[in-house]
Amino acid sequence: MQEEWRDIPEFKGLYQASNLGRIRSIKTGIVMTPQINHKGYHRLLLMKAGKAYSRLIHRLVASAFISNPMGLPQINHKDENKTNNNISNLEWCTNNYNLNYGTRNTRVSIANSRPVLSINRHGYISLYPSALVASKLLGVNPASVTHACQSVRATLKGYKWRYADV
Repeated sequence: MQEEWRDIPEFKGLYQASNLGRIRSIKTGIVMTPQINHKGYHRLLLMKAGKAYSRLIHRLVASAFISNPMGLPQINHKDENKTNNNISNLEWCTNNYNLNYGTRNTRVSIANSRPVLSINRHGYISLYPSALVASKLLGVNPASVTHACQSVRATLKGYKWRYADV
């Protein structure tokens, strides 16, 4: 794909975005080096009328290249790689679509899971990789295991519960 440059609507005459996901200053012609923010997205500081604006590169690229007639509020990375800002990888979408796209829910679930321990009345300990796994094996609601681990409930199914990483 040949690189094409277009003005960024919010920074017309100052900065341009490329279809490959790069940003350059019109004044200097220099392609800017992005930083990665705390959520893993590329961002830049752009100057306009003496004021600095922090902007996400995928939003700048989408605003320059992808029409948004329905006024959709978010941009999805189709390959789920937050740093791939090529226009072929971007699409305008709703919050709900973005939150449920691809493997996101599975990745979040794995990242947020904590191993749990159950202790029976004889002191026998069982280790489970997560409250969800324990709940499926015992046939209870996952929230019940979580509550028991947080000491909201003293016992569940005759077991005491604790997070294994505490």
